Amino acid sequence: MSKKANLQMFSELAGRIEMYQEKLSATERQIADYLITHDDCFEQRTIYDLAAEVGTSPAALVRFSKRLGFTGFADMKFHALQRRMSFPQNDIGIRSGDNINVFKQKAVQYTTNSLLECILDTDNRAFEQAIEAISRADLLLFVGNGSASGIARTAMGLFLSIGMRAMQVEDSMLLTRTAAQMTDRDVLITISYNGYSKICADAAMLTKEAGATTILITSCKDSLVGSYSDIILCTPARNTDNVLNISTTDICQLAILQTLQIGVWLSKQPQSGRDSSRMSQLNQLQNYDTRQKSLQVSRIKQAPAP
Repeated sequence: MSKKANLQMFSELAGRIEMYQEKLSATERQIADYLITHDDCFEQRTIYDLAAEVGTSPAALVRFSKRLGFTGFADMKFHALQRRMSFPQNDIGIRSGDNINVFKQKAVQYTTNSLLECILDTDNRAFEQAIEAISRADLLLFVGNGSASGIARTAMGLFLSIGMRAMQVEDSMLLTRTAAQMTDRDVLITISYNGYSKICADAAMLTKEAGATTILITSCKDSLVGSYSDIILCTPARNTDNVLNISTTDICQLAILQTLQIGVWLSKQPQSGRDSSRMSQLNQLQNYDTRQKSLQVSRIKQAPAP
């Protein structure tokens, strides 16, 4: 899209437009250009008023809203106005003159608002379906690319800590073989911001063919990985111009995974409580005794000199 979103306060709307821009029709591009260049386009306007201003129809505005992943025009308008109220100073963005006291507060507030939006807006039914599928799974396979690879590794640890069999495979060839051998008792959880990561898409396709349940954590509902996913859990789409967006997406993905972990832990009580205690005891094998006061390099075994 030739025009750049100049409204940081509508950061999620701008982010969704940027994410879906290649799929927009000519009319939808017209609507998008109007929205990102008019900062007051939702105030005191009905769908009929806005359609007249844009030069399109109310039905086209509804289709545009759904294209961006909203349930309809009212949902899109609600999110845009909520964002305006949450960020009264043209969004929480880092400025060159901000000192540490200012930017640390901005970072915390931005993350807090993003987490609330992520968890409160995600469909509860989708959460329930995901928790149910994970709870009865024999094996959980986590897949992510780039920064999402680290999130997948963390997720594996979260579910291992409550006694679930979980694994993460980073090598693409090994992942292909693993995904192809999944069963209908297993669950694949892919983490992909835009839903077009090759490693995630390939794993989802092979796992679905094998009969396993596929879960996707993403900011893009209508995506390639999404087409192979049984359950989709969404994180907010963000304006990539904001430096605070770099880590917030990862934090929201972790929040969804933590919510799933808690749900599974509750659903499998009292067994999960016993498993968690056992895992906690095993963790102590990785620690020195609390009476250990110092370390010496000489205590470490060395290979004999040739």
